Amino acid sequence: MSKSVGLLYIKISIIFLLIGCIWGAIMTFPQVHEFLEAGPGGIISGMHAHWNLLGWVTVALMGGIYYLVPKMSGKKLYSEKLARIQLYLFVLFLVIVNIFGVTAGYKGGILFLAGKMAEIESTIGPYMMAVTIVSVLEAIIPNFMFAYNIYRTITGE
Repeated sequence: MSKSVGLLYIKISIIFLLIGCIWGAIMTFPQVHEFLEAGPGGIISGMHAHWNLLGWVTVALMGGIYYLVPKMSGKKLYSEKLARIQLYLFVLFLVIVNIFGVTAGYKGGILFLAGKMAEIESTIGPYMMAVTIVSVLEAIIPNFMFAYNIYRTITGE
């Protein structure tokens, strides 16, 4: 069954690839590009990278590893349930980070364009704190689950 888990990861990663490609294309529109260059509006560009590198690349790599390790080791995946929970958490964290990041970039960019520099930090600060906290959770929890699952699969422990 690890084949189906690995393929689930690949399917999800393709969705992230498409989101990243569409997002990137939209960022080339002159009005959008100008806004993204306006101070905090650039945070939105970082969220584009988040979809591509974490969403597409990382999820695809994990899916490939979940697919190949059982084949190469000749052992059953330690826990498909853990792999699925890990994926759902990763997706949840990725979406939350992007919602907070885009909100901070949009609100900060609007204030920047309006010349309200003194209000930017207090407006985007809480959103960026949420981005930081959820990013840390995203980097630690699903990745440790992944490492544990693959380690247990390889060692058979």
